[in-house]
Amino acid sequence: MGSKDVTRIGVSSAMLSWIWVAAVGCQAPVATVKGQVRFGGQPLPGGSIILYCADGQIVRGLIDQEGRYQVDNVPFGSARVAIQVHRPQPEGLYLPQKLPPVIDGPVAPGSLPPNQPRLVFLPPRYSYPEESGLSVLVDQKIVICDWNLSP
Repeated sequence: MGSKDVTRIGVSSAMLSWIWVAAVGCQAPVATVKGQVRFGGQPLPGGSIILYCADGQIVRGLIDQEGRYQVDNVPFGSARVAIQVHRPQPEGLYLPQKLPPVIDGPVAPGSLPPNQPRLVFLPPRYSYPEESGLSVLVDQKIVICDWNLSP
């Protein structure tokens, strides 16, 4: 191998290294948006929150039984928001558990919460980012945004 070949390999390696550093270092910053959704003063017991970002990305997260949500990988900038509730599962999909008795093991809780969450119907406007009137400005790594929706 001649000195020209070694120089070419060195230059090629250096160029690839710079391209890799530039590609990794130029990723747009992302944030986490989290908070709680309430409807009529009560936590929204489940659903989805969808953020329509200014750069065209759509990111979403689930809303838990206490109305809390977290959406990760949200690009910085403004985002329009839509909130949707999920339809309840048909009663036939809830299967009761019949567990054998426990001997010298953990004790089962005395009463379990009901499987069927409180059913909430949101006005349809909240399902559409153009009509919901909801938006968020993502300008830091963690944004806390609570929503109080009205009928």
